[in-house]
Amino acid sequence: MKYLLLFVPIALLACAEHTPPGHARVKKAPLHQEVHITHSTRPVTVSLYGYINYLYDSTLVSPVAATPISISVNPGERVHRGHLLLTYWSRYQGYDYTPLEIRAPFSGVVSSIYAQINQPVQAGEELIRLLENQYLKMNIPVNPVLKDFFRNDQPATVQIDEHTLDGFVRFYKRRSQSLELFFNNPHLIKPPIGLIKTDIFLGEQKGTFIPSALFSSTDSLQAYIPELGPVEIVALGRSDSLSWIYPNLAGIDTLVISPDAEPPATVD
Repeated sequence: MKYLLLFVPIALLACAEHTPPGHARVKKAPLHQEVHITHSTRPVTVSLYGYINYLYDSTLVSPVAATPISISVNPGERVHRGHLLLTYWSRYQGYDYTPLEIRAPFSGVVSSIYAQINQPVQAGEELIRLLENQYLKMNIPVNPVLKDFFRNDQPATVQIDEHTLDGFVRFYKRRSQSLELFFNNPHLIKPPIGLIKTDIFLGEQKGTFIPSALFSSTDSLQAYIPELGPVEIVALGRSDSLSWIYPNLAGIDTLVISPDAEPPATVD
């Protein structure tokens, strides 16, 4: 029996070393896919993620220990900048009974009123929350590669639930490499919690494009280019079914998507 067990591995090894013609073994390697490159000028849209908030949102507090003596607004009321919100007496006025005022620092809607008439408050205690809910804003860090492509007034959109809000790049902070975007909010939608995507239209951009389907689950790919070797390809934006990529591979016609950034596997 022991001689029979020894014979079996030897026979299997002999079969492995004599693979029939036409059945050559291929080295194991990740799937490689040849991709044709498009060089053109196309309209490009960039998708970025950031936090969205009301344009202004401020809770006004008592500057000193005081007693509110009148409240001139109601929750839900829209006011203009400078509108009288509340009057109070300071505890440190002595015999001066001239009422002191708190006015709206910006135009907006009264969201909440925390103060009560004739109920003393301490310095720093919350009185009224005022917010501007007709507009929303986003602050977004920018990929340094894209920093030179952004301009003020570029159109943008954001999707919140079933609503698409139109907006634009309000201010690009070059030193901090961040964008501030401004959106109309006609439905008075409450800003969602967490990161949200916005699309910014950059207009016509010249560069290198490859199929967007390649980036279905990632923003970057490992590729092999005979003229350059291994290269990491990053999707910066999209144009219809194509992705605008970095680096700009001018003069290159094809690349090979290679998860291990190596040339395609060869046949023994």
